[in-house]
Amino acid sequence: MGIRERKGARCNGILIHVDEEELARFDIREAGYSRKLMEVGQVFPYVESGDLEEAESLIARDEMEFDEPPNDVFKNVKCQECRTAFEEGERQRQHPSSSNNVKNLQVWCYFQLTNLPPDRAFPITQSYVDIIMRGCLHISRNFAKQFLETTQGWWRDGPPPPEETVAQFVERQKMGNLSKDEDVAVSIDTHHTWLDDRHDPMYARADPEYSRGKGAEIDQLLNEHHPYALKMRVLYRF
Repeated sequence: MGIRERKGARCNGILIHVDEEELARFDIREAGYSRKLMEVGQVFPYVESGDLEEAESLIARDEMEFDEPPNDVFKNVKCQECRTAFEEGERQRQHPSSSNNVKNLQVWCYFQLTNLPPDRAFPITQSYVDIIMRGCLHISRNFAKQFLETTQGWWRDGPPPPEETVAQFVERQKMGNLSKDEDVAVSIDTHHTWLDDRHDPMYARADPEYSRGKGAEIDQLLNEHHPYALKMRVLYRF
């Protein structure tokens, strides 16, 4: 999973404070990604909302009726360094011509180098999805829902048109008759790209106990947002 950079786009994330040694370890772990420095003014605190567009409008300071953020925006930010980043970002949005006045304050983000759909060699593993969902659900159920709403690549984005069967879609794919958007959204191996490996996790940092306890809840959320793709998930076997 990764972020694709696009002008004007936003996404949710988790801001964590790391030192230089930890950042170097992140670079090793995220070797297939590009680390880029973010403008602090581009970093907004998360506002709980059941609707992503509503949340975005709430945190867009130029659309709010007050000049300073409400006190409760930062109340749940326990990391002082993260709070400083949010406050500095707010100051820069209020005064766009100003520069960063907090020494050593840098916010980094890792972006995908290439956009490749999953395939049999590199499938979506449920144990990995469960770890992602564990992090999202730790924030809130709405946060988890927004993650599912704003990610692509779960075999393809939505079911085939009503008049087209799966077999017909796959045949179009084999004949090379897919549109550019469709072609990016699928892989050559179609429905064999999402594996249910909870019984024998393939992901190195899997949490089998969490998957056993929360698997049904996670599947319920997946079914709400990607029901067609979930039906195509296959049980992993040796």
